[in-house]
Amino acid sequence: MDHRMRRRSESHIPIQPDLSSNVVQIENITANYYEGEAHLLGRAVLQNVSFAIPQGQFVGVRGQSASGKSTILRIMENILKPKSDELTYSGKVYICGQDINTMTAHRRDDMYRRNVGIGFQKTELDLDRAVGANIVSILQSLGQPLDKKYIVDLASTFGICDVLHKEARTLSGGQIARAGLLSVLASRPKVAFLDEPTGALATEGREEVMGMLRTIVDSGTSIVMVSHDDAGRHYWDRELTLADGVLVQDAMLRGQQTPLISA
Repeated sequence: MDHRMRRRSESHIPIQPDLSSNVVQIENITANYYEGEAHLLGRAVLQNVSFAIPQGQFVGVRGQSASGKSTILRIMENILKPKSDELTYSGKVYICGQDINTMTAHRRDDMYRRNVGIGFQKTELDLDRAVGANIVSILQSLGQPLDKKYIVDLASTFGICDVLHKEARTLSGGQIARAGLLSVLASRPKVAFLDEPTGALATEGREEVMGMLRTIVDSGTSIVMVSHDDAGRHYWDRELTLADGVLVQDAMLRGQQTPLISA
């Protein structure tokens, strides 16, 4: 039997959500983008995708262009809704033990502010403000307390303590990338979703940043990142591979195998 067909049939098995330990639980997600002015459903960009991610795991999501990796990331980030202007999807999404599509918008937004970090490919920093001022502003917008010692320690982990007082626009590309990650992780999220966090860096810089992210994961934060290359892959605990919208591989790279499907 073709391995993709085998994965499709397995993914129909209901998952028993382990809401006590999983920061992410994805159950049978099927998604279709709309096509044309008539909003007809196009091909499925995700087909019965299921997986669970426990606390403190570093997970890489890989796949070719149009494989569905960015779509599943945007669904976990709650950027794409079950029925949006561009896409519709079915299935269950649990973040930090909560079914995000049965919560009120207010409760869901509050849960994300308290527990989730989101890093985009392009920096969200205000380039006209100092890096430190950016971090303070972000924490205030999230309603999170300012722990100066933790911020300095985190900046030290990313090797940018000496630029906290500098305007973001004066930083190098590598420093901007690290400052962006600092801004995502400063609130101590339980889980962080990162879209190509090292994509703008040279190979050596990618390796360094991946090692820094490994340190963050070892402190208890789960990180789920989309990546298109192998740089720093050895830091991941686990690799999810998508092809044509199907989860074709769920491989543990460190530690013990965590089952994709729980009977």
